[in-house]
Amino acid sequence: MIKNILESPMITDPWKHQIIDKFFDESDFKKIWDASKKLQETYRDKTITSNDCLTLAEVLDIIGDDVFDIILKSNTEILDHITDITNLYPNHYKHNEYVSFPTFHILPPNTGYQKIHDESSDKTISIVVYLYPENSTGTFLYKSKDRDSLVKEISWKPNSAMLFCGESDITWHDFCSREYPRVTLNYFVRSISSRDLKEKDDRYYWEFGNGMNAYIPKNVPSEKLNLLKSGILFRNL
Repeated sequence: MIKNILESPMITDPWKHQIIDKFFDESDFKKIWDASKKLQETYRDKTITSNDCLTLAEVLDIIGDDVFDIILKSNTEILDHITDITNLYPNHYKHNEYVSFPTFHILPPNTGYQKIHDESSDKTISIVVYLYPENSTGTFLYKSKDRDSLVKEISWKPNSAMLFCGESDITWHDFCSREYPRVTLNYFVRSISSRDLKEKDDRYYWEFGNGMNAYIPKNVPSEKLNLLKSGILFRNL
């Protein structure tokens, strides 16, 4: 996967990004495809984006152990190669410590445009993997935060990914759905305020640099919980 990322051509219009084809091995993606279909069916009428995204731990009972392990392994590989990836993007946001906690975003059909944004400064690497269904809507790239500055739409293709490193007032983008739903897997390599897990009701969580949280239900099996609480998610640079 990393070789594929590092060798994918750099596209500069309207700003630097990459499109990675065949992000997962075919056999692995078949399992992820089936899991993402179940997610869409489970959350059919809900809009789930960055404000309430679903972590691997929150949907473990839907995606299953195999998909959980495949995605967490790929996440570790991305973290192990932060320097190699960010070397391709000299103007990336720089932090001393990074975390990546993969999440799912789900849009039902005919969900309007999200707010055009350039990416918050706590995010250093953003990777959006297009999952389900076969046809949907990709990502819209702009020259500015004005909607009439649209340059292009990244085409939706299951098991392809868009990767970029956010830059203030440059990497303007958003997304929506049209007649089909939209399920994506998102790897955001970002800063974190503390490695210490906090508790809220029946969940553990970390606070990210922008004040948002990633939740782990307390009823997650102990072996998965211990894995998520270990250093596998964090890197110091």
